Amino acid sequence: MRFRSIFFAPNLIKEIQQAKGQEIGTHTYSHYYCLESGQNEDQFANDIDTAIKMAAKFNINLKSLVFPRNQFNESYLACCAEKGLSSVRSNPNFWYWNTMTPQTMATKVFRTADAYFSLGTKSYEKEILNNKDPLCQPSSRFLRPQHKIELINALRLNRIKNEIIHAAKNEEVYHLWWHPHNFGIDPEGAIKTLKAIIEVYTYCKDNFGMESKTMEEFQLGIS
Repeated sequence: MRFRSIFFAPNLIKEIQQAKGQEIGTHTYSHYYCLESGQNEDQFANDIDTAIKMAAKFNINLKSLVFPRNQFNESYLACCAEKGLSSVRSNPNFWYWNTMTPQTMATKVFRTADAYFSLGTKSYEKEILNNKDPLCQPSSRFLRPQHKIELINALRLNRIKNEIIHAAKNEEVYHLWWHPHNFGIDPEGAIKTLKAIIEVYTYCKDNFGMESKTMEEFQLGIS
């Protein structure tokens, strides 16, 4: 029973349900890797069925999916639609984020460098999105964990701030994400960084009309 309360965290799920402006989506039931050798669409479908069944116990109707390890698999989109998932997160439209091609040392180096240095615009116009079922929403930026070197943290934060401001000024979409456990490395520093990001968002909201939306809200807004 102790294992269940920690691993599945039902109390946290209930708290998120009660919080304004939050959506509970799915990351698959078993953290399913959609591009690994040996797996197939039937297995993926069974996994999603289990996730839906578990969510129903909390009266949650799953609408959004984020593929584990960013293993976006376009051939599984029809299955997602059949299961009632109306939006999924895809990857940035840059060669080093293309998970359908072999991952090399170069892709890893560019993904890491991209967090700190300008390697292209990460926000995008919503008009470029496919208005299909499900809607594929490209991510913009992974908020990497705190680093021991403060200069690196500053570069990362400034990168994100500038991208948010650029997106707001140009009425573009900016999708920032992270894993909750990423904050465990340096909770104080991570929360401080998040507060700084929220301050920039608030500035953009007040001055440029920027809005914060869940994946489902965003999908409904352009459908």
